[in-house]
Amino acid sequence: MPPLFFNGMNLISRITAYLILPFLGVMLPFISGPGDLPVFTLFFISANLLVFAAILNIIKDGKISLPISSAYILPLIFLCYLYAGQIYSINRAATKFGALLFGSAIACGLSIPLLNLSKKAWRFLLTTLIITATSLSLYAAYQYLALGGNYAGRAHSVFVNPNSFSGYLVLIIPLLLGVYFSAGKYWKWLLVPIAIQYAALLASGKGGRWFVFVVAIFFALFFYRIVFPRIARTNPGSEGYLTLKQRVKPLLPVLLLVTILFVIPFDTGAHNEISPGSMREAFPPMAERLKIWQSTWQVIKENPVAGTGYFTFHNIYLKYKDPAYRDVNHFFTHNDYLQLWSETGVAGLIIFMFFIFFYFRDGLKILQGNRLPFQDSCILSGALIGSLIMLVHTSIDFDLYIPAILFIFWCYAGYVVSNGRETGLYRHTTIDFSSNRLFRLLGQRKLYIIVAAVFLFSTLWLMGPYLGSKHSKRGNEYLKAEDYEKAVAAYKRAIKIDPLDASHHFNLANALRASNSQAHFTLDEAEREFRKAIELEPYRPELTFGLANFYLNYYPEEKSDISVELFKKVIELDPTDPNNILNLVKIYEQLKMDNEALNLLETMKTKYPFYTAGLMKLVEVYMARKDYENAIEEADIIIKIEPENNYAHFLKANILQDMGQYDDAHKEYQFALREKGKEADVWYAIGGLFLKQGKKKEAEEAFKRTLEYNKNDFRAADALGKLSKKMRERQ
Repeated sequence: MPPLFFNGMNLISRITAYLILPFLGVMLPFISGPGDLPVFTLFFISANLLVFAAILNIIKDGKISLPISSAYILPLIFLCYLYAGQIYSINRAATKFGALLFGSAIACGLSIPLLNLSKKAWRFLLTTLIITATSLSLYAAYQYLALGGNYAGRAHSVFVNPNSFSGYLVLIIPLLLGVYFSAGKYWKWLLVPIAIQYAALLASGKGGRWFVFVVAIFFALFFYRIVFPRIARTNPGSEGYLTLKQRVKPLLPVLLLVTILFVIPFDTGAHNEISPGSMREAFPPMAERLKIWQSTWQVIKENPVAGTGYFTFHNIYLKYKDPAYRDVNHFFTHNDYLQLWSETGVAGLIIFMFFIFFYFRDGLKILQGNRLPFQDSCILSGALIGSLIMLVHTSIDFDLYIPAILFIFWCYAGYVVSNGRETGLYRHTTIDFSSNRLFRLLGQRKLYIIVAAVFLFSTLWLMGPYLGSKHSKRGNEYLKAEDYEKAVAAYKRAIKIDPLDASHHFNLANALRASNSQAHFTLDEAEREFRKAIELEPYRPELTFGLANFYLNYYPEEKSDISVELFKKVIELDPTDPNNILNLVKIYEQLKMDNEALNLLETMKTKYPFYTAGLMKLVEVYMARKDYENAIEEADIIIKIEPENNYAHFLKANILQDMGQYDDAHKEYQFALREKGKEADVWYAIGGLFLKQGKKKEAEEAFKRTLEYNKNDFRAADALGKLSKKMRERQ
């Protein structure tokens, strides 16, 4: 093999160290959420490239030296466990996506020791992280002062929410402190990024929550106070302990000044006062978290051993959600340990907790064993402190599901393993491929080609969810334009690329249903796709609702019983949404099951006494049964709950009209006329009321007013014509 090719392999390692890793550190904070598939895909491919580079280095050396370390092996076991969860997952596509997310972070961290990165490369990566965090903190400070962003009074920078931003900063700031304590002659300049990041961290809180971050940062300083004497004694030339004393003196005033400035209220000049509020404001959100944790515990009790599959909490949570949060979507449980238990079972949680134990054990052993130079010891201390604070913070949040935080945490883990290997903490097992018969037979050139082919294939596989979503979006556009044939073709391409995504099957089913008049598409195909979607995501209520609606519209007689059972299943999957109950009521009415409809409405009233849409349907049912007394009572309840509910006044007026209480009915119609866009219906009803009273001129005027608001109202036109004819005949 020409030497230039080997130099190319070294170049790949350098590109990995100085380009790919820093690029990920800068890019990942900008991920806007789970739907940001292009950036997620870029993350997956970058991690794949890291693994590819590590394998190329192994082929080049002809051997691999693996550290015998629990901190290195347990993450790989955990990752295999996550992928295996697809076998029983309630949403295989979500588990695959989650495993790719977690696996990409692990790949970034644990491929690094195999790349044999230099100290210089590590420091370049850490410097990039610090510069990125400082830049994001400056933007967060602007948000806080200008009251910008999506969270009034709380900075979140480019992150989805302030909690994720604070989890990111508590991971970075201790590292920055380590660099500050061990930096050379320009160490005073580091006070600026420390002040900026610390201020941004406090700005991400609200009420008294900022106080927790103050405690976290001063805990980091306390840890350095304990560990620095030991570091200084093992590095006598560094004068570390003296440096600590010298550098704490200007640092403490900076931290205290930022804290005081944050506490004192001040006016931004835009008639808005910035104030952290009282400590009491910090605690009400915990009540919300407690309710979510109670719901999560119900999920755990149903699947305690194996869990529901990684990244699937949001699917099954609807079934156990507290009714108080009917209109709130919780994608995470705000406690990563509980969520890991619910998704991966007790085995997955134990594996992860054991990894955390060995991660900190090994890191502390390296610090205590006189193994590292002074500056490296400071950086390692910062990584351990940041990891500890983040892992505590994530007990009330979801940091371990945020890509930027995951990436940094696993890079820290890779840093610990790399230092453990270099300092002799770990035993090694070396596998020599050069003596292997197959290795010699193929040769390095062919192995490079094979690995490159596998890399390209795996890259295409990683792009599956993104490419599938692109075809699915194109199908949505065709469906909207009623070009059903192209829509069906687009959805089928999406399924071919990403067959585990239930949404593609569901969209195809709807396209097939809409195009069933075309000879080459059948309703049987649509039914199969509906059922396939439900099979892939059985806990997703809208999929079951789609099939139930399909049966009701296309097989109203043959499969009405199945349709009713499916609507009941929707209520079981999402019991907190009263609209699901109301949909079943409408089905009962359509199937002439009046008693079942009434019983269900009365049950819904008990469960959701302030759900006015259900109460109005109950009024309509009572009216149809001529039960005017109960109908009036329910209408009055609606008006008491929502005095401006004009439709309730309209219903009450109709009831009073049927009861012969014409004057009271007329008063209610006047209230109903307040609703814009419904005047035609109200005036038509008033016209009918006047006819019952024998007031033909008033009725004629009312029907004319109806036509003023709706020229195409054939009812009013017909009534007006008949009325005019009768009046002419009398004349």
